[in-house]
Amino acid sequence: MSREDAMHGDGLDRRSLLRAGGLTVAAGFLAPISHALPAHAADDGEPELGTMAVCAGNPYVSRAWVGESGWDLRHRTGWNGQLGVHGGRHSEQFNATFHDRCNTWLQNLDAIARISRPSTSTSWGIQWLGDIGAGVCKTGQHGTGRALDISRVQWDGGYVDLNKHWRGPETRVVKRRYLAVVASCRRYFRNVFTAWYDTDGSHVNHVHVDDGGNNSGGTNIRTGHKGDTTIVQAAARYLGVNSDIVLDGIWGPITQSAYNTLMSRFKMTTGSGGCQTYNPLSSTADMKVFLRYVIRNAIADQNAGYYHAPTTDC
Repeated sequence: MSREDAMHGDGLDRRSLLRAGGLTVAAGFLAPISHALPAHAADDGEPELGTMAVCAGNPYVSRAWVGESGWDLRHRTGWNGQLGVHGGRHSEQFNATFHDRCNTWLQNLDAIARISRPSTSTSWGIQWLGDIGAGVCKTGQHGTGRALDISRVQWDGGYVDLNKHWRGPETRVVKRRYLAVVASCRRYFRNVFTAWYDTDGSHVNHVHVDDGGNNSGGTNIRTGHKGDTTIVQAAARYLGVNSDIVLDGIWGPITQSAYNTLMSRFKMTTGSGGCQTYNPLSSTADMKVFLRYVIRNAIADQNAGYYHAPTTDC
C-alpha cells in the first residue's frame, strides 16, 4: 500500500501541511571506523563543553532557538555511552541570514515529519534541537557564524542521536531517521558533512551544515560529489532498494541503478506512472522533490514508494 503525495514542487507551506495532518558494518559496506568515542568529548577540535566563543568583528546574533522560538537549542555536554547528553536551553551565535536559513530548514522538517509520522505515533512535531556549536572562532564558516553542528533532533514522538544512530549495530528505524535528517539538511544547505561523508574524520558524532559563506542553498544532486552520492546510496540501502550497496560516495553503475529504482518507486517519471518526469540531477527544484520522498518514507519507517508523487489528477 502506498500514499500518493498531492504536493507538487517544494509544496511545503507549513500551515497547510500541519492541517493535513556503523560505518563499521559487516561485509565492508563502509570504511571501518571504531565505535569507541574519542577520549575527549569532541573529536573535531571544537570546544564541546559550554558555549562556544566567537571571533571579534563578525556581525552575530545570539539565538537560543532554531525554527520557532519554542524550539530550544540544547548544547551537548557529555555522553551516556554513545548517546549524547544535552543540557537545557542555551544560546549560540549566528550570522542572521544563516539563522533564517536554519529556521526554514527545521520548519520544513517539522512539517514533513508531522504528515509522515510512523503509524505507531500520534504526533511527530519538533521539540528541540541538539548542537555542539555555530559561531566559533576558527577558520571556515563557523568563524563567520554561517555553520551549525547538529547533534540531535528531538520530536515529540521520538528522536535521532547523530553520533549513535548511524552506526552498524543500530536498528533500521533509527538509521532511517538519520537519513531523514541528512536529506532534509541537503535540501537547504550547500555543504552537509556526515558520518557517511566525512572529509577529515571529524563528523562521526554530528552533522555539519553551512551555506558556503554566501547564503547558498541546496543544489541539484551532483553525481560527482561524494556527499550527494552517499545520500542516494543510503536511501537505496535503508529504504529497501539495495541492502548491499556500499556507501562509498562513488557514483557507478550500481548507484545509478539504485537511483533509477528510487525514481521509479517515487513515481517521479511518467514511465513509472507519475504525472511528470523530474530530473533531480539537473534541477534544484526536482532535487527537493526527490529528497522529500526520501524523508517521508524514512520518517514513516517505510520502504521507498510508500509515499510517492501524484499519479492521478495530473
